[in-house]
Amino acid sequence: MAVFETTKAAPISSIATFRIVSIIDNAIMSLRNWFTARATSKALANLSDAQLRDIGLDRGTINDVSRRLASGRN
Repeated sequence: MAVFETTKAAPISSIATFRIVSIIDNAIMSLRNWFTARATSKALANLSDAQLRDIGLDRGTINDVSRRLASGRN
């Protein structure tokens, strides 16, 4: 009975290309999250203290909450 190898290693250039694309994708995602967090912080900073209390926040937690929301961690 003959045994055949059905898998092949990926060419080096495809692995390097994948890593470069992954790095660029991560950078774009980080920038997008930063812009979203910044916009959220700005919007929350414009609210009064009473409005912030109504939604369960205070001024000291605005940046933490906006970063968490932008990154998708609730």
